[in-house]
Amino acid sequence: MSRWVVHLRDPRSVTLSWTHHLDESVRRCWSSLLDQTAPIPDDTYLSLDFSSRLDWQITHFLPQVIDWTTAWLAYADKNIESVLVSTFEDMVADQDAFFRRLLNFFEVSPKGMGDVSRFRSEAAHFRAGEVAEWRRVFSEAQKARALAMIPEELRERLAWPTYGMA
Repeated sequence: MSRWVVHLRDPRSVTLSWTHHLDESVRRCWSSLLDQTAPIPDDTYLSLDFSSRLDWQITHFLPQVIDWTTAWLAYADKNIESVLVSTFEDMVADQDAFFRRLLNFFEVSPKGMGDVSRFRSEAAHFRAGEVAEWRRVFSEAQKARALAMIPEELRERLAWPTYGMA
């Protein structure tokens, strides 16, 4: 039997990370990547300030992340034996338990797993991977708009916070 892990992250975090990823691609002179993304930003995108680019991504990209997440959860619910749903938040909270859960799902012994902290090395990443960085970066209007786009059932199921929480 094939087994799948669907690793999810709060769509607001995904949207913020994606916006930074596109900015980094442009910084590295990989602007052509913008023509290969979905949705494709319009010609004015690069002239926008960061907050406006983030607005654009909330409008155009965030709904795709929500739809993707919802579809995978529906699939996982129908295929509980072959699909494990994990979250970025769980991985960050307790890496050892997270990796043990993955190994258990694949029926692999955790013997010799060793120290999993090596997977947290930032050497290969240009971003820190904060759990809820969006809370600090999104404007209040962006927080409210993004929150309204995420179905309550999805937020509750995955314990994603409402924007007004500390």
